[in-house]
Amino acid sequence: MTRMKKICTICMTIFLTFIANVVGGEQLIVRHAVGGKADALELYEQYWYQSLGDKLIVLRNKTGEQVASVMLTPFQAASSCKDMVIYDQFLYVLLESGEVVVLDLVRSDMPSVATRTNLNDLGVSPTQLVLVDEVPFAIGKGGAVRLTDNSLLLTCDTYVTGLNRTTAQGYVYCSGGNIMDADTDEVLGVAETIVALDEDANADIGASVYTRSLGGQ
Repeated sequence: MTRMKKICTICMTIFLTFIANVVGGEQLIVRHAVGGKADALELYEQYWYQSLGDKLIVLRNKTGEQVASVMLTPFQAASSCKDMVIYDQFLYVLLESGEVVVLDLVRSDMPSVATRTNLNDLGVSPTQLVLVDEVPFAIGKGGAVRLTDNSLLLTCDTYVTGLNRTTAQGYVYCSGGNIMDADTDEVLGVAETIVALDEDANADIGASVYTRSLGGQ
């Protein structure tokens, strides 16, 4: 038997053994997991905060050097980061489980977990975090919550997909494809989401931009 035939025979034996073990198995058990999907990114001072599954990775924004890794969940693989925003030296993180984790950025190179607020205490089932007048809110199924004091801004039976504060109407939100007045629930227009324009934009103070679906067109 030539050397090549021997190699092929050994490889085939290993392959068949592996297939036999897989076919005969009744369950799969995760032995180890590394990393995860990177879903959110924020910049603060000279650092770059990148979510990676259940961890927050801290990198130097100029070199990309990793300086710290912080667990966002009470134990490994309990959930993963879905969204995050920064407000007043705090990093607000939304987990897939609906929990909101607040990290203190006093030491920007090593954020520390300050508080955790679970789904029941929030009063809504959040799908994203937004900044309105630079204040963080969690929005999603059931309404919107101001995260600085965990107070309910509004409640509804559907999903809130956008939130903003206007000079004419006060708080407005998007739900079910409509723009709604947060105080009266009056329908003000049609949109999937709405956000305030940046202060540097060439537009009137308090101007907003919104998006709406055109049925796939």
